[in-house]
Amino acid sequence: MLLKKSKIICTLLGASLLALPIIASAALTIVNNTSHDSTTIINNTCSTAIGSDGITHPHSVNQVSDMNIRLVCFMTPNNCVADVRMTADCSGESVATVVYDVDSGVKQATLTPAGALAGYRLSHSGNAIQFDGN
Repeated sequence: MLLKKSKIICTLLGASLLALPIIASAALTIVNNTSHDSTTIINNTCSTAIGSDGITHPHSVNQVSDMNIRLVCFMTPNNCVADVRMTADCSGESVATVVYDVDSGVKQATLTPAGALAGYRLSHSGNAIQFDGN
């Protein structure tokens, strides 16, 4: 009986480990082609709360891990709203709003009036978003 339970547990554990590469591939890629750091406010929390993944530096690409995305979007995984700020500490006006689904990627990304006025441009596809401008 114990051997049978051990085989079931090993099978379940093995199946879980096989699924990890699929889950890990859902990281969010943020391309920041601007002169400013960018951060977001999600569920009233600044993205800096997750450490270095929470800041995208100027003229760089940031891969935010699936684990961190799920962590910050745990309350609203299918409709995770992020207000983007072009600062390193979530201060300042929101320049864009991004709606993200942890399973399917970016659902919507729009510039705010302040973002459009500042000359930012925004594009997205799947699990990637790109900011261009100042």
